[in-house]
Parts: sequence; C-alpha cells; structure tokens
Amino acid sequence: MTRRFALVADLGGTKIAAARVDDTGRITHRLRAPTPSAGGIAVVDAIAQLLAQLPAKGACAVGVDVPGLAHPSGVVWAPNIPGWQRMPLAGMLAERMQLPVVVDSDRNAFVTGEAWQGSAQGCRDVVFLMVGTGIGAGIISGGRLIRGHGELSGCAGWMAVRDRFRRGYESVGCLEFHAAGPGIARAAGHIFKEPLTAREVVKLARAGIHATIVSSATAPKRHIHRRPA
Repeated sequence: MTRRFALVADLGGTKIAAARVDDTGRITHRLRAPTPSAGGIAVVDAIAQLLAQLPAKGACAVGVDVPGLAHPSGVVWAPNIPGWQRMPLAGMLAERMQLPVVVDSDRNAFVTGEAWQGSAQGCRDVVFLMVGTGIGAGIISGGRLIRGHGELSGCAGWMAVRDRFRRGYESVGCLEFHAAGPGIARAAGHIFKEPLTAREVVKLARAGIHATIVSSATAPKRHIHRRPA
C-alpha cells in the first residue's frame, strides 16, 4: 500500500528544521537551516527553500509550526521573528509550494505529535511544556486540543514569576525572559563571566559542572562545582 506523506517544518527563533513524514509518523528525510535574522519575507523564503530540498513527488500537503500565534486563516504573529506581527504564512507558502498548507503554533503541534506517536499515546489529558528560544505549553484536555480565546491557551512564557516588572518582560513575558534559551544563556554569562549559549550550559550540566550563588554579609559569592562521577 502506498503511504501518504507530507512535508513539514518546525520554525524556531534561531533555526528551521524540516522533514518528510508519512501517515504513520515515520520520518524519512531531515534537514536544518538557520532562521534568517532579518526576519520578514526572508524567513518565508528560507522555509520554502528548505522544504523544496526534500523529496516532494506525491506529497499531499505542507505543515508548519511556528513560535507564536497561528490564526485559522494562516496568519502568524511570532514575537521572536522581526516583521512577523501579521505574516500571511499559509497563503505565501501555498503559492510557493503549490500544495495545501496547514500552519499551527509549535506548542499545539508538539503536544499533538506526542499524543499521536510519542510518550503521551493513550493519554486524554496532557500538558507539554517546551523550552527553546521561547516557552510555551501545549494542552490536551479530555482528548481535545485546547486552543483558548484567540489561540492564546498555553502562552506559559507570559506567566509572572517575579514580584517586580523589569525591562524585557513587555516583549516576551516574565517566565520566558528568565527561563527560555536566551535567559538561561544570559544568567550563565553572569555567573561564569563568559558568553555562553543555552546549548553550552546544557553540555556543562551533563558534564557535571554547576554553579551556585551563596549570599554573604558583604557580597554574593559564586562557586563552580564539578559533581563527582
């Protein structure tokens, strides 16, 4: 029996991942490229160019998840991508790819994928918390994907976790400012006194290296520890 398949892309603030996926969830091809820092139409072109490199003969549709709000019309708001306040992504990609295009938020796509083929198979109530350039939560309740008013359900990055407002919260939210990838890198840079990416911080943690801040009567002291093997 011939399998149906789609071309899909996961758009992030710093990278685009694309794949060819059949109707059983099997991935046969993968590609990755950086997200153009210029934003705007350049990002739409980058998605289309990456998808065009996948074997496309017989593809039935294109699916794209985005780090922001995807309205049913296919118009996207993505705060981490310059110029994406109201980007008509679905229509622009359909014109470029000559295929039907479905666009949804990354948090909704991720929780749906986990419920279909991942660790949440068989679960009717699921919360998937994703941490990358931003923070979001995909929610399934009673077996139904929860979208909320204006597609706003799961915008966990906007949760207040500090008792005082500071600059930066207005664009990405409080939790996301501190705990998403850029926030982790920023905090690690202060502690280790050198520029680090969130990926490098994870590598240090896996290697058993961690930092603690110990308060004293004079000034905070930072200690770097290596966990015993």
